[in-house]
Amino acid sequence: MSRSIRFTTAACELGHVLVAAGERGIGHLRLGDDPAELVRGLRAALPAASPAEPGDPLESWCAEIVRCIDEWGGRGAPPELPLALRGTPFQIRVWDQLQRIPAGEVRTYGELAREVGQPGGARAVASACARNPVAILVPCHRVVPNGGGCGGYRWGRWRKQRLLERECGAKDVADGPAGTSRTPNRADAGRVPRALARPK
Repeated sequence: MSRSIRFTTAACELGHVLVAAGERGIGHLRLGDDPAELVRGLRAALPAASPAEPGDPLESWCAEIVRCIDEWGGRGAPPELPLALRGTPFQIRVWDQLQRIPAGEVRTYGELAREVGQPGGARAVASACARNPVAILVPCHRVVPNGGGCGGYRWGRWRKQRLLERECGAKDVADGPAGTSRTPNRADAGRVPRALARPK
């Protein structure tokens, strides 16, 4: 299957993004600091994946994703691009439900478990979120622990924090001085914006 997988990388506000796709659509969207490391991670799973050639539609898809990351800021929805998700039936249900969570809202793992018809399955939902192969477009960053905080994120907790803060708007950024906004960074990981925080 990996013979037909093409990939490309680009710099973005969150570091670097790798987008990989097959004939049916995007199957991987990874975030990281080093594009070479992102490529190594993809090829560990898909050894025959190859760089996209000039003119490949994947290049324009990647550019659209970068614009989403750099300019979106919670205004509107991520770009509607074709997805080709591969997983267990339960994982697919979870990933489909993640795409129904609007920007500016979060769910707890327990709430998401109930939404997919598996009450008490919070751990299974957390596992499916951790295995989500398509960041941003399948917004697993919008799921947080019931006890508060951002929780974990496969691509770095500071990135999850940054995405959540952008989605709720700069005026609602947590812990900033009154009347000011603050640029989140790795040290912010673990906090949830006030507008998105769940009551304990």
